[in-house]
Amino acid sequence: MKNKTFIRGMLAAALFAAMPAFAFQYTVTLVDIPATTVQPYAINDLGQVTGSITAAGFARAFSWENGTGTLIDGNSSSAYGINNSGQAVGRGSATSSFNAALWDAGSTTALGTLGGISIAYGVNDQRQVVGYSQAVPGAGARATLWGNGTLTNLGSLSQNSQAFAINNNGDIVGYSYQVGSSIPTLWSNGSITNLGTLGGNSGQARDINDHGQIVGSSAIIGNQQTHATLWDNGNIIDLGTLSGSSEAFGINNLGQIVGTSNGFATLWQDGEIFNLNDLIDPALGWTLREARDINASGQIVGWGALAGSGNTFGFILTPVPEPSAYAMLALGLGLVGWSVRRQQKRA
Repeated sequence: MKNKTFIRGMLAAALFAAMPAFAFQYTVTLVDIPATTVQPYAINDLGQVTGSITAAGFARAFSWENGTGTLIDGNSSSAYGINNSGQAVGRGSATSSFNAALWDAGSTTALGTLGGISIAYGVNDQRQVVGYSQAVPGAGARATLWGNGTLTNLGSLSQNSQAFAINNNGDIVGYSYQVGSSIPTLWSNGSITNLGTLGGNSGQARDINDHGQIVGSSAIIGNQQTHATLWDNGNIIDLGTLSGSSEAFGINNLGQIVGTSNGFATLWQDGEIFNLNDLIDPALGWTLREARDINASGQIVGWGALAGSGNTFGFILTPVPEPSAYAMLALGLGLVGWSVRRQQKRA
């Protein structure tokens, strides 16, 4: 009996091991705001989206929730980040002197500057905001943290710096740079760290999850291409490309990574790389160009083109398990059950 039980266990294990861990297709939602260009930059875990449109020659920040888009500031504004409280950050309009701003429940807060212009790119659930500010007008940029009513110059490993993202542990990523080179940079616990590159002389860190996994891009040896890059526990990992160059822009706490490769929106997952255009219904007419962010549910935002139009359209991708995955599971469970019943009859 022990031998028969072992065989049945091995059969079940083999069936489950053969199943794909993530066999997903995606539905596509059009971020339908009247504009020539719609660029969603961020999505939170509630599915709330923020970004920027261009209409009548002006950029304007927007939010999107439950199928409805709202312009949240005036001309020349852009939104780049959103937290799970729905607070969005970016660059405001004239109401915030065209500098870093935070939008919350219909109100705009001017975050201030170190002296020159400022832009905010990321915000965590503690309302800590990161981006950059000039110390004086016309001077170089400095990675900046806004928190508890205080502006902090985060410093740089080179002449200039910008911060793009902050996780819920307060770890900040971005890059330090001067003409001809850039350094992927981590600001954490009062220290500034050079994350390193894939062998080239430039790189940028664009996002960090709550496990400290960082994504961005790095030039490879010879500086002929830029590859999407993962920095994880001291390791620098080349995520690869569909062909040509690639960049990673977002990572969630499951380690799913999104970006672009060879001009197509791209997903990196479980050591594999996927052209997201292969995971949607081609009859919809989409060409997905850039994937900019991914939330805890695996929803992805970005932009692309629709057949027959020269405009740029925003999208939300929502994962749907393939029926084949469920079919394989049902078949596997059926075979295991049949084997058990057969052995019981013989006993």
